[in-house]
Amino acid sequence: MLVGAVPDYPEHYSIFEVREPTGASEDQAETIGLSMPGIIAESGFETIDILKVDIEGSEIQLFRGDLSWLASVKCIVIAFHGDSRKVSGFDDVMNSMDFA
Repeated sequence: MLVGAVPDYPEHYSIFEVREPTGASEDQAETIGLSMPGIIAESGFETIDILKVDIEGSEIQLFRGDLSWLASVKCIVIAFHGDSRKVSGFDDVMNSMDFA
């Protein structure tokens, strides 16, 4: 579940955080989010030739947890925001998955 929240950095466009739903309230909007394995499954494709990632700082969440979906990706084009490259461990993840 994605919940609308006040952003930590007002200059960013992202206003969502991932957390357990507590019930909708007037000051929060809830929406369903999909995981990368879910998106890939919904697409109907077995592989992704080029994955463009520009998710306004949420790179940190994308590159944590189950990364098995990366085996389906041939090339990643990514925009990092703030220190998300370092915090997400992106370089280590790419090296461990044999990306060049």
